Amino acid sequence: MREDNMLPEQRVQNCLAMRRPALWFALFTMAAITVLVAAVFLSGQEDSRIWADSALRQAAVVSAPLSKVEGLSNHQDIAGPVPGPAFQGEQVLTGTLYLPVVMRGFDPACPGCPPLFGIEMGGINNANGLQQAVEARMRWVRYNAIRWDVVQPNGPGTYDWGALSNVESHLLNAQQAGLWPIVIIRGTPSWAQKIPGYSCGPIKQDRLDEFATFVSAVVQRYKDPPYNVKFWELWNEPDNLPWGSPDSGYGCWGDTTDSAGYGGGYYAQMLKQAYPAVKAADPEAQVLIGGLLYAWYDPYGRPMINFLKGVLAAGGGDYFDILSYHAYSSPADEAYWIDEWGETILEAKTAHIRQVLAAYGYADKPMMCTEAGYRTFGDDSKLETQANYVVTDYVQAFSSGLKVHIWYGLKNDFQGTSLLNPDLSPKPACNAYQAMTQQLDGLYYQRRVPAGSNVEEHEFGNGTRTVWVIWTTDGYYHSVHFPTAWSPSGQFWVRNKYGEGTIWSDASDGHIDGQVTVQVSGSPFYVEPVQ
Repeated sequence: MREDNMLPEQRVQNCLAMRRPALWFALFTMAAITVLVAAVFLSGQEDSRIWADSALRQAAVVSAPLSKVEGLSNHQDIAGPVPGPAFQGEQVLTGTLYLPVVMRGFDPACPGCPPLFGIEMGGINNANGLQQAVEARMRWVRYNAIRWDVVQPNGPGTYDWGALSNVESHLLNAQQAGLWPIVIIRGTPSWAQKIPGYSCGPIKQDRLDEFATFVSAVVQRYKDPPYNVKFWELWNEPDNLPWGSPDSGYGCWGDTTDSAGYGGGYYAQMLKQAYPAVKAADPEAQVLIGGLLYAWYDPYGRPMINFLKGVLAAGGGDYFDILSYHAYSSPADEAYWIDEWGETILEAKTAHIRQVLAAYGYADKPMMCTEAGYRTFGDDSKLETQANYVVTDYVQAFSSGLKVHIWYGLKNDFQGTSLLNPDLSPKPACNAYQAMTQQLDGLYYQRRVPAGSNVEEHEFGNGTRTVWVIWTTDGYYHSVHFPTAWSPSGQFWVRNKYGEGTIWSDASDGHIDGQVTVQVSGSPFYVEPVQ
């Protein structure tokens, strides 16, 4: 459990030095009462089966313009533009007082779960970039690994565990490297296929119990040391159609004849048998719904998005612990998502899925994005944009409350998304990923800072350190001001997305005005007080 978090002492002192102490004391008291009431309510409402909320909640905030704080000038009036090629506008931060935060209930199924930084690997070994994953402080690894049709190709009577020798070697590597594996189980053997010839497709009704038996045996085999697998994902993109390769890596449970649920109801039948089997074998195990592609329409214009509704309408919501979905950056995908649901495809899909879950009574269902990436399609001119996207995508994953965020992939590639080249040399996005984990190491997400239009700013901290991650969203430069009183030394580290930077003081921007002014662009910056 984390300790309750406060902003740096200097900010608290600034806020306590208000000209109207009585008024602010009253507000402080009222907010504290609110926190206590919220704590009692949350303690009775939180589903303790799954997940402690790894990010500290902002329990109460009292904000005021900095002109209301003794010893600080109204910097909105005195701030001047920083010389630059595309300056557009000033952004003003407000002084903020945090009270002790309320944390959600501790989850015994996942004590000490790491931060959400994850990666998908085709094989968990050095040939596929394991050493680079460790150096980049990646904490989770998604592994599309265990195939039912490989272990039981001829029938349910016997298990060919020897066929998984490479898988077992890779899982051992993950444990030794300190990576938490999310393991996919998929692949319908010919004797159990509902759609003959399609291993990616659904299971015959009368063979669902055999799949449950197989899943139970898998979990029993790998739940304990030396493997310690606790997170299981049943199929990959099951909402897809059986229109591609019959042995594809994605699932193909989608059913165009099911106008309401697109095949999700039949997938729910599988969950109803497999989920109890997993829990009986390992009560600590967590079951992920197969990572949903979650596209609006299939290639034939039918509503693919209804698959999740089909799962929930059929009662499948009680038979998975974590909602898993995919969100790639692509102009074709983003247009219809962003127009209606959010500023980015990650935020948009997350918001839409949460609305669907809430409509069926599962508003608090934990969520993971188990595939994300920026597609360059082999265009090297997009590599810097991809590096920007790594940082902004992960920060927005924090702000969206996701438990895990998986980039696809490390060496394994999909339309230019990989972080490594085939020779294992890093792309700019890999360097940005490593810098991000270094800058945010040991910090918890706090809040999105109201930094004005076209500027996105997020705050991370742990009670002794505070780091702001900032970028613009309109293609222009903007100036963001940090009062020197916010830093014990009056100075700030200002680092680019690769972690390269210098210490800035009051005069670094050409003005002596009691603040440091940082000119921000679409390429993210990290700003941190120098202790």
